[in-house]
Amino acid sequence: MAGSPEARLRNVLGFHVDRRNGWLWALDMGFVAGESEAPAGAQKVVIYELGSGRVVKRIPLDAAADRKGSFLNDIAVDEKRRIAYISDSGLRSAPNNLVGIIVADFASAGARRVLSQHPALSPVPGVAVESHGAEVWPGNPLVLGINGIALSPDAGTLYWTVTTGRHAFSVSTEVLRNPAASEQRRAASVRVLGDVGGNTDGIVAAGDGMVYITDVTHNGIVRYDPRTRAMAVLASHPGISWPDTPAITPDGRHLVFTASQLNLHFAGAVEAGRERYELWRVRLERAGRD
Repeated sequence: MAGSPEARLRNVLGFHVDRRNGWLWALDMGFVAGESEAPAGAQKVVIYELGSGRVVKRIPLDAAADRKGSFLNDIAVDEKRRIAYISDSGLRSAPNNLVGIIVADFASAGARRVLSQHPALSPVPGVAVESHGAEVWPGNPLVLGINGIALSPDAGTLYWTVTTGRHAFSVSTEVLRNPAASEQRRAASVRVLGDVGGNTDGIVAAGDGMVYITDVTHNGIVRYDPRTRAMAVLASHPGISWPDTPAITPDGRHLVFTASQLNLHFAGAVEAGRERYELWRVRLERAGRD
């Protein structure tokens, strides 16, 4: 691959389409299979202009992420403030995952790490990750911390779930954005939202404030209502295998998500040429609640 690690994309796991600014924010975790650590400069956020493909800015992440132990998983963007929040699940440092949230600022091109190894971001001891009635990676348990993250419509609240766990959490973004806030204050602002009912991967917040979480254990989608603090299964289907990457369509009428058979890939049970990568759609209730 030509070009230096900081100048090219190597392994993009998360991205955000920024309609307000006309950009694409791409999260590059920096390492590829077979590497023991990400090369210097490879961990980064690259921001592209959607119309031209021009690179608007690169935000280096090495100062906020561990090149050996980090696993930069997902990105949520406050388009108005031009601030990105990145989940580090610490998968490569399991079982003592170097979990954390990284706050990346467009204006300064700087990045800070917050809530590092906080219990609400960490894998839960004794919890197995299950899909379609079977443990994922039996004999070599999947130990995955904070995974999907999402912002409320006003970008005032950050939501996330832990894959090796069952609960959803939130925190005020004000304490994350404020570099003068202490880690004690940030930790005190973390809220447990409730039991999702199974293991999770992706998460997204809709324009009406509803939060949708993929449930990989039960092959479907769980909806969280922040007003009532209620969790409810929105949809489930036995044909769904590892739901992930949920997104709301621009008209707000549908939720779309991927199904990749990731649980079978972990087990090495998918033959080359027999992979299935699917896109599912769920119709949402019309907006306009009181």
